[in-house]
Amino acid sequence: RWVSYQDLVRKSKRVRVAASNMRMLDLFSGIGGFALAAQWCWGDELDLVGFCEIDKYAQKVLNKNFPGVTIYNDITKLDGKEILEVSGGIDLITGGFP
Repeated sequence: RWVSYQDLVRKSKRVRVAASNMRMLDLFSGIGGFALAAQWCWGDELDLVGFCEIDKYAQKVLNKNFPGVTIYNDITKLDGKEILEVSGGIDLITGGFP
């Protein structure tokens, strides 16, 4: 059965959202395209837990566009337990591709 966009919008307003914000970790972040899209979707209900990006130029762009969000330099040294302790959990993990 096909559902119209208007039906989806009406139904989505009836769905209860969890009290906590969506927590996102962005791996291989580049300049933050996934984080930007997530901000468009969740707005103030999004908590960016951190980025993992090795490229120094991309890190500068991330720092400018997402001030205060932790940037982890090397995916091979990323400690998931530490991130979970600091963030209180992660709901969404995104990963860029070359």
